Parts: sequence; structure tokens; C-alpha cells
Amino acid sequence: MTDQPIRSSFDRAQSATTFDPEAQLDATIDAHLAKRSAGNAGKTPGQLAYEADCALQPNYGDGDGHLAGMLRKPWHLLSDIARDSWERNPTVRAYHRKPVESPEPRG
Repeated sequence: MTDQPIRSSFDRAQSATTFDPEAQLDATIDAHLAKRSAGNAGKTPGQLAYEADCALQPNYGDGDGHLAGMLRKPWHLLSDIARDSWERNPTVRAYHRKPVESPEPRG
């Protein structure tokens, strides 16, 4: 056993000499989940994952039809089907989406 402390993904991201997007994403997720779970002991794993996902991708993406660019719903306003999906697979999914970009100004 070593005397070195266990390093979190946040520590790895901070100490990296080059930018590592995967480590930065892990650090963001870890920090958000730690912050959220500290004061939210009654939340389910699905709810914590959804809220972390919303922190990374707060708006609906381009492929979301009429919802494109709109803020995502808070947990309590999700349909039962949507909440069940998050409970069955409580993982942050924002890294799969293309970031929502602001439209070009019209001249």
C-alpha cells in the first residue's frame, strides 16, 4: 500500500500539463455530483444523474425538434417515462450531444 493520497478525476484534470477533455468532463461530473449529493440525500441516482446532465447541457440540442435551444425541464416536471429512463440508466449523457450554439446575428 502506498502513502500517496487517492487522486480524484478533478485532481487529475487540474494537474494535467495538457488539456484532457475527458478528464475535465469527469472532473465536472464528479464535482457536480458531490455538491448535489451533499445537500440532497433524498434524491435518487437517476435524479442526480439528470441534474448533472442538465448542468453540462442546460438546453435542448438541435436534434430535439421544437424544443431546440430551450432550457431543459426540472426533474419534477419530467414525464414518468422520462424519469423511469433516468432511473434505469442513471448516467450523465451530455457528452453525447453536440453543444447548443447561439444563432448568428442577422444583418
